Amino acid sequence: MSAFSTHRHRPRRRRHDGAFILLEVIVALAILGLAIASVMRGFTIGLSTLQRNRVTCVGMTLAQRLLEEYEVELPPLGKEEGHFGEAFPHYGWERDIERQEVKYDGTRMNVAGNEMADMYLIHLTVYYYRDADDNKPIIAADVDTAFTQFEHFSFATRLRSGLYPHK
Repeated sequence: MSAFSTHRHRPRRRRHDGAFILLEVIVALAILGLAIASVMRGFTIGLSTLQRNRVTCVGMTLAQRLLEEYEVELPPLGKEEGHFGEAFPHYGWERDIERQEVKYDGTRMNVAGNEMADMYLIHLTVYYYRDADDNKPIIAADVDTAFTQFEHFSFATRLRSGLYPHK
């Protein structure tokens, strides 16, 4: 054999090289599993936030609808509760209306007994029930407002009540 032989010697493979590759694969799978778990957690948090926002948006829209009805005709004083019917079967409401005399500081006016000068305080809560047996509903909207008999009606309320003609 010459010193310049073209035959190359391959290094011998050790038995432990295969085990080292298996360990690398296990570590890579663990890292991949953690990454997938993080992405799935973010996805579920996003879905729950989306559901919560949908419940709140529908609740506020239903509360606005009730308040517009109260502008046309104020319901009786006191506490009352109800549901929104088959259109919104998971939503219910609770309302408390009380009459409060307006105090005019420094103004000489005789408004005693004048129903037009009174203010009506309204507390309206819209609930979302997950199912029929839900004992702890979610508060979808909670509104505190006040009306007077001289309340400025919204455009939609004026159209419904016929206070001015539709053009």
